[in-house]
Amino acid sequence: MALTRLAKSERYGWLRGLRTVFGAAGSDPGDADETPRRTIAIAVCTLISALLWFTFSMQETYSYSIELSTVVRNLPENRALSELPPDKVRVQVQGEGLSLFQLYYNPPVVPIDATLNMVDLEASPPDLPKNLRVESIIPRTYIPRTEPRETKKIPVRLRSTLSTPPTHDFLTPPRVIPDSVEVSGARSTILNLRDWPTVITRRDNVTDSISVFVDLVDTLEGLVRRSVDRVLLVADSREFTGGTRDIDVIVEGSPSSQKLVTLEPSKIRVRYRVLLSDFRKAETAADFFATVRYRLFDVQAYLGRDVVTSVLTVTISGLYLLALALGLPIKFVPVSYAIALGSLVTLLPISISGLGTREATIIAYLSTLGISAEAALGFSLLVFATFYLGGGLMGAAAWWLKPVPLTRLRSKQID
Repeated sequence: MALTRLAKSERYGWLRGLRTVFGAAGSDPGDADETPRRTIAIAVCTLISALLWFTFSMQETYSYSIELSTVVRNLPENRALSELPPDKVRVQVQGEGLSLFQLYYNPPVVPIDATLNMVDLEASPPDLPKNLRVESIIPRTYIPRTEPRETKKIPVRLRSTLSTPPTHDFLTPPRVIPDSVEVSGARSTILNLRDWPTVITRRDNVTDSISVFVDLVDTLEGLVRRSVDRVLLVADSREFTGGTRDIDVIVEGSPSSQKLVTLEPSKIRVRYRVLLSDFRKAETAADFFATVRYRLFDVQAYLGRDVVTSVLTVTISGLYLLALALGLPIKFVPVSYAIALGSLVTLLPISISGLGTREATIIAYLSTLGISAEAALGFSLLVFATFYLGGGLMGAAAWWLKPVPLTRLRSKQID
């Protein structure tokens, strides 16, 4: 009986405790001292319930899909990848919730053995937490593509836009240190590399020396190794000013001390830009002049002679073809003699455009070669119609399309 009363007392005591914590029906709602205790008790019970739910949930089995990064291993030193493997693969795993939780926050990498001809990723799965099993990997296989490793040095190509204010300029073009980089990779990749660019850099209104590090572009990461990852950009800007001076033009390389060439004008006006600190020196410098090489005049003379020779050769060749078209039994050299004599007589001021005198001269010369007067006259008139009259008509057409005022002709200012 005593034990029964003790058990009832403990049971009723536990119930009275719950009523005290959560508030039984009919309790005094104005009891302010009991409210904080009830709130704390409710929070503790909720936390315990959540912990129990999480513990039991983590012991159940789930399927989960996750993307894992890949890493290439066992690549021989004398070989290099010609193409990158997939950056990530999708892995389907199954296991307890707690192990999946660890996998999510500490994902492993999927190894790719470069010594194999074909890698079965499911046959060499990543190091997973305990109680996890790989169901599938996509892609399942990968073929490593490697080539002999090549090494060469290529220049660094600076991609920068540096500007100065109008009062400043760079002493030398901006440059990078070092100006070349040693690269190593697959033969087909390295042979196609001509230079290695930097990232795009922009600096405006540079008024002093600058020295900043610039990163190299990393578009071939994983395929090419570089000796450096960044270079030093160096530029020196200084303040400049400008001025004008009338300077002499000197002929250099003249074959004798005689004045064979006269320049018109003998002085030219130049505009120059110089460091502000050197402006006074530039204003009074004696070695400030322009030069013209004498051989340029020789080149112009030879060029003019060659042009005249070429024009005469083409002209006489055309006249020789006219003679052949008329059936004249004549060679190239006699045709040139006939044209030369006819043109010489044309210079005499006794006829209009040499009509008559030219024909008489050509007839007289060709008769010595056994050509009849009628054939010689036809040839002379055809020469006049083709070259003299035809050239005059083309000149008239050009004048009609774009006439030149006589005032400009008198002043010799024709464009």
